[in-house]
Amino acid sequence: MAIAPMLSANLLGASFLLLGSAPALAQDRQSPPKNSYGTEAVQTYLNSCNAAAANQTPPQGMSQADFQNLLSEMCTCTIWELQNRYTTSEFVDISRGLQNGDQQAGQAMQSVVAACFNS
Repeated sequence: MAIAPMLSANLLGASFLLLGSAPALAQDRQSPPKNSYGTEAVQTYLNSCNAAAANQTPPQGMSQADFQNLLSEMCTCTIWELQNRYTTSEFVDISRGLQNGDQQAGQAMQSVVAACFNS
């Protein structure tokens, strides 16, 4: 699915807003999400998200290794949250909305990131 790179960039932007107030991500998601985007789409998302994360500079006081681990966990959490909240069609719509600067799509992505930090 070609939508992963678009979501990853927006995901990282949304996550930086929360990094200052959240020392670690919320609990891991153990159960399967409500919707499945398929192994290939999930792996593409994770690869893209982790690649985008690798180019980021950690906040002051955080080691590069700790920062990369946090972002990797965030990538895993957000794809689970996306699959749990949105059907494949809705996921595609959000991705397209992010690409076009749609405010609702941005808010949806921020909500997904916040869920990873807050629950």
